[in-house]
Amino acid sequence: MNRARPFGIIVLVLLALCVGASAGDDAASDDRDAASDVFWPMFAGNPARDGNSGISFPSATLGLLWKSPPPKNVYAYEAGQTGSSPCLVSAGGKHLVIVGSYDRSVYAYDAFSGRQQWQYTTGDGVLATPCYAEVGGKPMLFVVSSDRTIYALDPATGQELYSAPGKSWRYEVYPWSDTVAPAIVGDPMVADVDGRAVLFVVVWINDQKSEGNVQESFLYAINAADATLLWKAEIGKGTSAAPALGKVKDEPAVFVTHDAGVVFAFSARDGRPLWDEPFISQYDVRSGVSYGEVAGRRLLIFGSRLYSAFCIDADTGEMVWDIYLGTWMDSTPAIYYGGKRAVVVFGDYQQNLHAVDALTGEKLWRYRSYGYFSASPVLMGLAGEPVAAIPCLDNHLYIVNLNDGRFVFRAFTGKFLWSHFLKGDTVWPSAAAARLGGREILVVASYDGRVYVFGEGGQQVNVGAPSTGLVDAFGGSVAAMIGVIAILVAAVAYSAVKVGRKLAAQKRATVNEDN
Repeated sequence: MNRARPFGIIVLVLLALCVGASAGDDAASDDRDAASDVFWPMFAGNPARDGNSGISFPSATLGLLWKSPPPKNVYAYEAGQTGSSPCLVSAGGKHLVIVGSYDRSVYAYDAFSGRQQWQYTTGDGVLATPCYAEVGGKPMLFVVSSDRTIYALDPATGQELYSAPGKSWRYEVYPWSDTVAPAIVGDPMVADVDGRAVLFVVVWINDQKSEGNVQESFLYAINAADATLLWKAEIGKGTSAAPALGKVKDEPAVFVTHDAGVVFAFSARDGRPLWDEPFISQYDVRSGVSYGEVAGRRLLIFGSRLYSAFCIDADTGEMVWDIYLGTWMDSTPAIYYGGKRAVVVFGDYQQNLHAVDALTGEKLWRYRSYGYFSASPVLMGLAGEPVAAIPCLDNHLYIVNLNDGRFVFRAFTGKFLWSHFLKGDTVWPSAAAARLGGREILVVASYDGRVYVFGEGGQQVNVGAPSTGLVDAFGGSVAAMIGVIAILVAAVAYSAVKVGRKLAAQKRATVNEDN
């Protein structure tokens, strides 16, 4: 008798349960109501960086529409990101998901089928979120690479655009040399300043030349139409997060955080400092700043590694409130305006997603996960309820109700590519939500090197609220895990019965021989 056969069947059944479908069905994009499309053109959705998508899914049931193929190249782990957050736009009759990658390329996928539309390769990693804008009626995609160069592409084709006949639209922040390290870039934005489209981006340069090490960080304001520099403002010798647009006493202003614990306010017109002194939090700030106007007050909200979240007055740079978290906060906050009061939502390094009152800092609710929340929330509607969506370093995308922090949805988004990550140096790209071709989608670029797109009619992937670490380690649902455990128990029991019967038969045979 072949004793391996039952175990072979058990293993096959076990593998069948553990391995899920690789991608959702191809869904051809439609244009049932393209006039109502709402793009996600930059990190955090808009120049204020408040995380509001402006869309609502009709149904509470989201599924996986598709996921991109695994990365072709996996390099050694380095601190930072494997890719950018997504940019979601329609251009040239195409509905596109656009992401940057640490493999030096920018990729564009069809938003509903997942088919790759184009790839553009730069000289280094593209970790800053690509930024879309219409400039003079022309669709433009701005890409900032760690090769210290800003590119302008046609979002429909990925081809380089021209600032003048025969001249590519490019702006080189710092010339190449064999001593210059890859630049660290904040997510760019394009904003209207006095009727002119201006591209704002912060770039940190480290040139380790022998005659004198160069460490400089500047906020650049560039004419989006022709790649000419309008002005630049010095930030310091460290890195900065995404700049945000707002106002200081009715003057258009750009706000920038600096990792030395400083927040700056510059005139968007000419780069003049707008506060008497920058705000200093006395410890590292890696969070971007979010700008909001609440009850007649202009507010800036951000996190710190001083174990606190801060709110300062945008007009004066003075403290409004701070709340102690007991851990780091790198998450750029989102601001929800749809309830009885404005609510700030952000994650922290104690695995919590928080909601606090925007005016007072009063803690409203807290939702706990299994991993760090270093990404930034996306605010949207789901079957008439306001929700926040945020990726987590426990390899899942979470959605919770904004009113009370109730769990709504959780989907497995692939395992980390390497065996470990460094706390505070591994920042998960944030999600994005948009309505393209009249259809709502929620997109996240995961640390497994894939892009995941969720929407109505996709493969059911909601694994439920966290319950056990073992379930999450497999990325499966509780029911599937219970089934796997039941099969393992049955296999052990079957083996025990077989061994017991064999031993009993041997014992009987021995007794018969003795007799």
